[in-house]
Amino acid sequence: MTHTFTKRAVLGALLSTPFVNLAQAATRDFRLDTSRSEVRFTYYLEGSPGHCSIDVSDAQFRVDLADLGRSSVRVALNPRTIRAGFLPATEALKGAKLLDARRFPSISFESQSIQPSGAGGAISGDLNIKGTSRRENFRAQFINAVPTPDATSFGIQMSGMVDRHAYGVSGFSSFVGPRVDFRIRAYLSAV
Repeated sequence: MTHTFTKRAVLGALLSTPFVNLAQAATRDFRLDTSRSEVRFTYYLEGSPGHCSIDVSDAQFRVDLADLGRSSVRVALNPRTIRAGFLPATEALKGAKLLDARRFPSISFESQSIQPSGAGGAISGDLNIKGTSRRENFRAQFINAVPTPDATSFGIQMSGMVDRHAYGVSGFSSFVGPRVDFRIRAYLSAV
């Protein structure tokens, strides 16, 4: 009896192991191509759009192209690198009344769920600005075409809107609106 039980246990373990490994192997690490990728923000100065860009200081993408819901994203931005096109706006954005880049040297986002839909989907996660963390929902769209499950590179665009006041970025509110739109174009390659 023990002999039969042992054979079944060993056989069961051998049969289930490849499936576990296949499931784990489907999620892969991807590296951000910083030379092609960009993060851009739009703020509204007395109703007119102003544009700025910011550098990514760290990015971790774990992607399962066969089951995007199993994927995860972590991105950190460096507010000290923000560029608004002209010096006074750049310095104001970095300053204590807005991003306070000296005291808060990182803006971060960590996904909590990814819900695919067609050639894109929705990403929900925790955005942290100036020590305040809030759950936000953003849109994602593949650039050019939906990659195949075995793809080694692809592009994705993420976009959304946040209320800057919710994060304590409230300076100059008499002429800068609360809405900040953003767009991230990320080009990724398998590690």
